[in-house]
Order: sequence, then structure tokens, then C-alpha cells
Amino acid sequence: MQLTSGNARRAHLLFVCTGNICRSAFAEVCLASRLRSTSTAMVRSAGVMAVVGNAMEPQMAREAAMRGIDASAHRAQQLTGRLLKGADIVMVFGPEHAEWIAREYPEYLGRVVSLGQLAAVLRVQPRRALMNVNDLVRDVRQQRPEVADEDWIEDPFHKGKQAMARAADAIWNDVELMVNRIEWPS
Repeated sequence: MQLTSGNARRAHLLFVCTGNICRSAFAEVCLASRLRSTSTAMVRSAGVMAVVGNAMEPQMAREAAMRGIDASAHRAQQLTGRLLKGADIVMVFGPEHAEWIAREYPEYLGRVVSLGQLAAVLRVQPRRALMNVNDLVRDVRQQRPEVADEDWIEDPFHKGKQAMARAADAIWNDVELMVNRIEWPS
């Protein structure tokens, strides 16, 4: 699927976790805030068992605030076929998210990679080389076809402040790689 043409079309990215109040919500607000002024990318998030309508988990929102990001507008939403259909790239945080998509909407599984898997590929690219967002899923699958255990980011929900900080740091670092090593449409 070509994401850009003469009239640049937005790249639609979707982060998916369980409740859409911790990992995917944090990833969405971080990436959206970093790309806001420089890209036509559209960033969203959803959960496979979303706590629909809830704000970001308070400790995760504090992690965002410590990075200068206001997460107060976030509201959790359930992952649907419509959201998946509109997404060019779907990034998940645990194997259960990919399994849920495979079971409920198998036609969209070809768009799914784990955030950690994507980041692992970006880490080994030459520093000045940019991966084209149009080819991202294909390139990630070619370079790292299997998701490694370390590619998953554990759910920090109800696991305390340190678990939230570890998840936030991992997501932040992966998002920074995305910002700096992906060629985004402008």
C-alpha cells in the first residue's frame, strides 16, 4: 500500500494494547506529540479489552508529563475492525494482542508488528539511514521475521510505579527511534 503520492496521504499508525490506558495510550501521545509539527502521520491507539472512555492511567500520565506531554485528552477506545481497516501499521505490545487480531480480524494481521520488533530493526540501521514509512511492515518482517521475547513490553497495570516507569522508558525509547529513523510524509 502506497501511503503517499502527489497529494501526500497521511500514514495511519495504530498502537494496540489491552485496556488502552497504559502502553498504547502512552505510545500514542508520545509519538503524536513528537510528529505533530513535522508530519502528516495520524497516530491512534485502542485496546483489545479497552476500559472505554477512561483517561490514561494516572501514573502513566505522570510519566508523559515528565516528558512534557499533556495526556489529559486521551480516552480509551475498543479496537474495532474499522480502526484496523484505517490503519497502515498496527503496533502491539504483547503476543495476546496479535493473537486477538488474528482471531477477530485475521484480514488485518499483515499490518501487525510489535513495537519492540520495529525498534529492534531500527536500532541496527545505519544512524543516517531512514526507513520509509510506506515499507515499514514489510521491512521489519524481512529483517526480523520472528518476534523475540525482549520485543514485548510488559503490561504495567496494577504493578506499581517502577513497572510504569520501565514501560514508559521502553516505549519512549522506541518512539524516539521511530521519530528519528523513519522517513515520515510531510
